Amino acid sequence: MVQKSKFWQDPGVVDYTMGTDDGTAGYPYLFGDKAGILQTDLAAGEVGSLSTEGIWIAKKDSSAVTIGDAIYWDNDGTDVDGNTGGAASTTASDFALGRAFAAAGTAATTVKVVLNESGAADTITDITDSSTGTASDTIGTFSSAGTDWAEDVDAVKDALATLSTKVNSSLSALRDFGVVKSA
Repeated sequence: MVQKSKFWQDPGVVDYTMGTDDGTAGYPYLFGDKAGILQTDLAAGEVGSLSTEGIWIAKKDSSAVTIGDAIYWDNDGTDVDGNTGGAASTTASDFALGRAFAAAGTAATTVKVVLNESGAADTITDITDSSTGTASDTIGTFSSAGTDWAEDVDAVKDALATLSTKVNSSLSALRDFGVVKSA
């Protein structure tokens, strides 16, 4: 049987050929449509390793960042220390780095970034408990001869109120971990 494929390289670290300028270790570069962090200094045209996965600590601008915010790299921006190049929370930057793993205030010099994480962190609002309305506008109208539907409707309202509390508690936990973004 002919071998159809063989392992070549871990996708978290890829070979990267430096362009016409020298490259600095720890500096973000774009590799196709993915961000990568150069692992070692490279001379122009030299091949080295570029990390495209993991949680990285990046120098940032003066913007406040919350968990799950999209983070971008701005080659021409200024980090908090006054150096050129830094992570930013604005889309006007050069390319997407990933999502904030932790919050960072305006005075913070760095932000933790989950590299190339672009999903999740969508805004999801809390569920509104509308079980305090009338049965006809919250649950629907029940009708049956000889049955006390009022008690059943109250039980359903209580169940809906409990469910919305549990769902909102779960949403809160997901927000805390950066899986969904606060409204």
